[in-house]
Amino acid sequence: MKKKLWVIFLALVLALGLPLLTDRVQADGTSPEEPGGTETIEGLTASKHIHVQDDGTYIVDLEAFSTGEVHTKTVTVPADIILVLDVSGSMSENITSYTYTARSSQGYSYNSYGNNTYYYLHTDGNYYPVSRSRVWGFLVRYRLLSYQVGNTTYYLSETGTTTTQPTNVTGDGDTIWTGVLYTRTSTTQTKGAALKAAVDGFIDEVALKNKEASDAGATEDKLSRIAIVKFAGNMADSSYAEYVVGNTSYTSNGNRYEYTQVVADLGVVTQGASANAWKQTVNGLNFRGATHADYGMGYANAIVNNHATDHNYTDPNADDYRSRVVVMFTDGLPTSGNTFEAAVANAAIGAENGSALTLKNNNVTVYSIAVHQDAHPEQDPGNTNFNQYLHAVSSNYPAATTYTNRGDRAPGNYYKAASNADELATIFKEIGQSSGSTTSTLGSEAIMKDIVSSSFTLPENASEDDISVEVVRWNSTLHAWGTTATNDVFTPEEWATYTAATYGTDKTESPAVEISADGKTVDVTGFNYAKHYKATSDEQDNDQIDVVGGPNKDTAKLVVSFKILARPSAVTGGSVATNGENSGIYVNGEATEPIIKFTVPEVVFTPVTYVVDYVTADTTDKTDNSVIELEYDSVLSDVQMIDDPSDDVLIGEKVEDFFYTIYEGRYGTISFGKNAGHTQGRMKVNYVPTTMNWDGYDRIFIKGESATESNLDVWAMLCVLPANSV
Repeated sequence: MKKKLWVIFLALVLALGLPLLTDRVQADGTSPEEPGGTETIEGLTASKHIHVQDDGTYIVDLEAFSTGEVHTKTVTVPADIILVLDVSGSMSENITSYTYTARSSQGYSYNSYGNNTYYYLHTDGNYYPVSRSRVWGFLVRYRLLSYQVGNTTYYLSETGTTTTQPTNVTGDGDTIWTGVLYTRTSTTQTKGAALKAAVDGFIDEVALKNKEASDAGATEDKLSRIAIVKFAGNMADSSYAEYVVGNTSYTSNGNRYEYTQVVADLGVVTQGASANAWKQTVNGLNFRGATHADYGMGYANAIVNNHATDHNYTDPNADDYRSRVVVMFTDGLPTSGNTFEAAVANAAIGAENGSALTLKNNNVTVYSIAVHQDAHPEQDPGNTNFNQYLHAVSSNYPAATTYTNRGDRAPGNYYKAASNADELATIFKEIGQSSGSTTSTLGSEAIMKDIVSSSFTLPENASEDDISVEVVRWNSTLHAWGTTATNDVFTPEEWATYTAATYGTDKTESPAVEISADGKTVDVTGFNYAKHYKATSDEQDNDQIDVVGGPNKDTAKLVVSFKILARPSAVTGGSVATNGENSGIYVNGEATEPIIKFTVPEVVFTPVTYVVDYVTADTTDKTDNSVIELEYDSVLSDVQMIDDPSDDVLIGEKVEDFFYTIYEGRYGTISFGKNAGHTQGRMKVNYVPTTMNWDGYDRIFIKGESATESNLDVWAMLCVLPANSV
């Protein structure tokens, strides 16, 4: 009696490297959709991707670079914060805030939309009014819903938003689009009222931080302090140094104007009665007069000078260190009247007797905040005098002497703009939260750390020499990351030589690799992220202008790559992480948490099980029925035959030239058949049992190009078991 075989296919048809269809690993390793991704925080970008190699192993690619001076909070310290507030007459003008409320998702036709005005939330985060229309085509009128962003019209359609006019809806009652639109309500108040509310919130924020410090054991001399300066018309004092605290006004030509003066000197603010007293001071401000920002900055300097010996303001590493911050708020042009005056602007920026420049030179951080139609921080420095002035006042330009002579752009964003009361309140709150923390830059002591997951491992006996480390410079001519051909790619040794020659031997950077004793962690140190940050760029006259952060700075990124292999434990049929969740960039070796984590790429191994049932023990019968055709329909490129299924083999470690070869397993042989007409075409794995005495199973790892996903390399584990085992 002939031997009878039957095969049961038990598998989830999942492809290696396909946790999502968007995360594909192409055979050439160049797919932009390979597993992984990029994470970004303010000032730092880090990416991780993996791709399968021809030998079945994986290459891990790590990249990181700074987009500004990366600061990381290490310990809370007290701060002296001076608010320099515009109380000019224009602060009595109204400002409108809008609240948007989502409607339930529903279908909209021309009729159901009616004469209402609803708003669509665009991808830029702004809301735009939607309008309905009927537009003639050829002998037919199309019904449309659309909104305008600049000069571009976006149409709502059943397939989403499009800039191409749809032509599929011709009836007034037919559904044009289904989704969520928003209603809008408005709140109007004066800019002065909005400022008072924002500063009240700021006071609450500082009081909260002081409470947290007190609860942690800080004494009063370790709590943050605030001061308030108002600016509008004339100085209230004969000189800045002789300032007297007050909130007074004067009459000129029959009109009442507010003096520029110190309203409240530096003092601690705590929750309860203290905070309420500070708010009463703020709520007592009146708004009338010009916009003498120069006088306001002069008084800010006077406060700094008057308290110069109160604390240690120079050594951030000292236990008694205290930071200093000046926040200048304005809603109008710097002027003694009502038009932009260069003399007033430049005096606020760089006057020798007290200005933003003298503050910056005294290690004071300066913010500028504006509520004005010409305030555009994203335009750096912009085309208007006002915008250039606000950039120059702030710590964006530490060496600015005038609004046209700004010097080098520094990392960070210290110029803010608000268009409504909510935005203004948010800005003040953010400054309140960030002030009072000592910071450290992400320098050469920073660590790029990748923790290999338990399902993967480095190759056996892998050493630091097996880890590829490169520093890649930004090429300002090509406006792109450089290449070897442009002499912009450096080995660690080359980068050490270059930095020593360029910046001095005391500033040498020597990127170095360390693999942990258990082989689970790869650390790379020695690259100064803060020094080599990549700033933003503008487009002017269609030419991209690279913005640099000062002299002796090479924009560069750290690029690390190394090989890993999968363990059999990775073969689950589900997504398997390739690294631990705490992989990322660490401030230094003492840090326990990364300031930015790498994306965790995931892969999927397909487990396929075949069950063999014998009717007789006739193992000499070699008829067609004695061959199990394992339907792994693929363009195979590699095979790994496992002699002992209990071995903890590393998948991809063994590579065989499997064509025309028969491999001996424990209980059978395996070979590969080719479809007619294919030199290396679709394959079927042929398994021939050689014994009935099974006390285990045969296991084979196979890698090849997916039959269903073009240019996609996949792994699968094939197991062949006797029926009496199931």
